[in-house]
Amino acid sequence: MNTIEISPSYSVTTHPNIVHFIEAIKQYTTINDVKWCLSDTPSVIDGNIHCSGYFIDHPTPKLAVACRKPVIDWVKVLVHEACHMDQYLSNAAVWKAIYVTPTIDTTGLIDLWIDNKIELSQEQLSHYIKVIQDVEMDCEKRAVDVIKRFKIPFIDIDEYIQQANAYVWFYLYVKNHRKWYTVGKEPYNNEKIWRAMPTTFIDDYGHFPTEVEWVYTREMSR
Repeated sequence: MNTIEISPSYSVTTHPNIVHFIEAIKQYTTINDVKWCLSDTPSVIDGNIHCSGYFIDHPTPKLAVACRKPVIDWVKVLVHEACHMDQYLSNAAVWKAIYVTPTIDTTGLIDLWIDNKIELSQEQLSHYIKVIQDVEMDCEKRAVDVIKRFKIPFIDIDEYIQQANAYVWFYLYVKNHRKWYTVGKEPYNNEKIWRAMPTTFIDDYGHFPTEVEWVYTREMSR
């Protein structure tokens, strides 16, 4: 077991493969001038939203993850956000597609819409949600490859895919309810939600199967 220092007052001990992965990502951010932040907090703030982690590419590229939680939970978030960073650094088409203008992206617009600061037509909303789902699904597929390549322990691939599906489908819930999850109630951490998900990636996340919609409606309203 190896130790990772998150902050001068907070360190965690974990599996060497996880430490190797973290060091590799840290090196990748350094080489590519991406700001790196493992935070000694239960959440980090992306815009106005508290979340488990994020990658942004403007005004300055930054990768941030909240680490005041079980190690494997934030490591999965780090894998996911590092794959968003890889989309950006590899100039992936799905990453470029999220931009409405050179400095405004679809996730920012959805955040403003959730906060009732702007209105979107149903056509705009459907388009932006689809763009976000596409970039997230591409990210999740990259994440599965990373987990396998680094042999990250304690992650069941089938369960990870179920949790990934729970996250991607969550954006459809956002579309229907104009609501983001509260910290601690992430759909991918709610076992009653993610257990209802398929163990493979699917082609279309634009519609809820009835039983999946029922689980979201019940669990996200608690």
